[in-house]
Amino acid sequence: MGVKAAGAYVFTCFFAALLTSVGCVTPWHSTRFSSAFFVLLFQMKTGLLFTKVTLGAGDLGCALAGKSFCNELEDGISLQSAKEHFCAPAVVAVLPMVCDPFASAFVLGFILVLVIGINFIVLVISSYLLYCYFTAKQPKPQYRRAAAVLHVGTTGTLLVAIIVYSVQATARLDSLGGGGIPGLAQSTLADGTEWGAIITFVALMLQILAGFLFFWIPAGSELTEDDILTNQMLKESQRGEMLKLAATTQGPSVMAAPTYGAMGGWGQAPFAPQQLQPQPVPFQLPPAVPQQPPPPALPPAGATFQPGTPNNPAW
Repeated sequence: MGVKAAGAYVFTCFFAALLTSVGCVTPWHSTRFSSAFFVLLFQMKTGLLFTKVTLGAGDLGCALAGKSFCNELEDGISLQSAKEHFCAPAVVAVLPMVCDPFASAFVLGFILVLVIGINFIVLVISSYLLYCYFTAKQPKPQYRRAAAVLHVGTTGTLLVAIIVYSVQATARLDSLGGGGIPGLAQSTLADGTEWGAIITFVALMLQILAGFLFFWIPAGSELTEDDILTNQMLKESQRGEMLKLAATTQGPSVMAAPTYGAMGGWGQAPFAPQQLQPQPVPFQLPPAVPQQPPPPALPPAGATFQPGTPNNPAW
């Protein structure tokens, strides 16, 4: 069950990341300007990083802004360029309600795109941690918990970024036209949510559902806290036994057991288990102390020295 749940999690996260990528290049908001006789003057669609205008029957806006700028808007421009155009002092003096929506949409849209990119990277890391979890000989719960924490963190951040964009940027884009020109050109009062916002919201829901799969991911052979503590104690015990054995066989000055390679340590013959067994030491007597020659006899009392006869002195 754990492997299947992990597979479903990876597939769901991949599909959610694909949808958010589509949402980044799809319009999030749409505004229509019409005349009093329901004649479409122009329609503006705004994405996270771009805006595009589709001209209708009227050329009032092009007459005021210039034909070249209208052609540029029809091809689509970045929100940064739109902000620079509509936030110019001359434009703000005539249309003060246009600058703030584009400025907010540009900043919040850039932040949301950045969050979506980070979200994709974190989902890849979370999937890799689950791969390490199931490919280990004994699955460690640290990998699964780390993946769950990363998933919850990135999903929560994406949720907050979408809510902030929807409340701030979308609401200001809805009021882009202001009161308009009564009887001549007025913006629609309906909600301008487009497919980009809907697709990203669906992707967020899929990512939230993928988080619940962590309840079915734990493997049956996963190490418990008691198992981890037991393994640590066993390793410490084995290390202590090796140190004691090395100190017994090679003297008290040896602090660690020697390491032998495939051909023996330090160029010796291959290691044999008998090397760790204590070897009998033959008993040896201490060397005999050499006997010193007796000291020369002392001269008798009253003897006199006669020169010339050193080898046979007369006393």
